[in-house]
Amino acid sequence: MYRLRVPLPKVGGLADEPGALPKALKAMGHDVRVAMPGYRMIEADPAFEVKQKLRRLEVPLGSQSVTCSIKQTSIGTVSPTYACEIRTSDYG
Repeated sequence: MYRLRVPLPKVGGLADEPGALPKALKAMGHDVRVAMPGYRMIEADPAFEVKQKLRRLEVPLGSQSVTCSIKQTSIGTVSPTYACEIRTSDYG
């Protein structure tokens, strides 16, 4: 069984990039922010210290909009990371 112990969830093949790239850019003096999907495994893991930022945000999606909430955590101590959780009731 794989236990989440890396800065970001390993979903798909690009999970290492969002962890390494912000650190490198920050070392070059850039202000870095990361946006990602709101995976439940992040919120369930107390190591991520997830904080609610916006409870309800309407996001245009084609001719309609979906409602999402924005939560904040960080990649280690380097970059603020914002997770967008889309409410599944918006899909139909």
